Amino acid sequence: MSTSASDTDSQLHLFTYGTDESKMDLLQKSAYLLGFSSCFHPIVDPPFAYEGYVSKIFRMRDRVANLKPYDIVCFVDAYDVVCNGTPQELLSKFTSLSSDIVLCGELNSYPEGYDTKYPELPYPRCVSHYKYVNSGCYIGYASALMHLYTWKSDDEIRSICSRGGDQTYFIEYYLAHVKNMNSPYRVYLDSLQSLFQCMYKTTWSEFIVANGRLVNTVLQSRAVFVHFNGQSFKAKDGVDLMQLLCKEQRISASLHGSMSYPVIQLGSFQKDPSADWGSLPSSLVSGNDVHTRLFF
Repeated sequence: MSTSASDTDSQLHLFTYGTDESKMDLLQKSAYLLGFSSCFHPIVDPPFAYEGYVSKIFRMRDRVANLKPYDIVCFVDAYDVVCNGTPQELLSKFTSLSSDIVLCGELNSYPEGYDTKYPELPYPRCVSHYKYVNSGCYIGYASALMHLYTWKSDDEIRSICSRGGDQTYFIEYYLAHVKNMNSPYRVYLDSLQSLFQCMYKTTWSEFIVANGRLVNTVLQSRAVFVHFNGQSFKAKDGVDLMQLLCKEQRISASLHGSMSYPVIQLGSFQKDPSADWGSLPSSLVSGNDVHTRLFF
């Protein structure tokens, strides 16, 4: 049973979760600048209420349970994500995928033991190296996400999350449903970084910042959210790529599209040694051969 609704009936909700609202500052600023203010709902727990990674699942379940089944819900991590596109773009890209849940793809397989369990993706997604689930960003219809949140009992969720956090739970759900013809909902992995760009272990020379947007020049994609997981925002000499991107967004907004300004080559920066976990290419082939311009 897939879920769909007309644009007039369905409402967009953007959630994040954390225990320190001050660390959500860049996410909040970019969300308001790019038009998410009316649908942005930070969930802030006092530190004593934090149960570990399972809290992200349980708190989201509580919120989503009160929404209409066909409302569209997006979740992004609180401390290392910035907006890179508009709500209209997010909705357009999500609905074009004809899926009920879209999970973020990343270059790195974590936790260990799952890398060989992923099914082969169809072309052109098979040429992408972003073939592993990352739970820091996802989007779906409320009814589909409730199916994900209630797929296992609370005790089972805690047990699964003890083996690598909430990401383990999302991986288990994805593997159980992505090829299951009897699954009530369709789940999709955003391996082309259309909605979510994961930056961990990326090759920075493949990216530019143009007119306030981070662009993956190999996959030719401009994601709606950028996830600087694994402290991948850290460059040498104290440069913070999250702050850099937000600054470029403010400049772009102030110009109102009246003029362009120099493109920033991310390859001109070097990774901070404390956060350099190696670099992997985005794709097996060059950008002109990926045929993903429809994801712009």
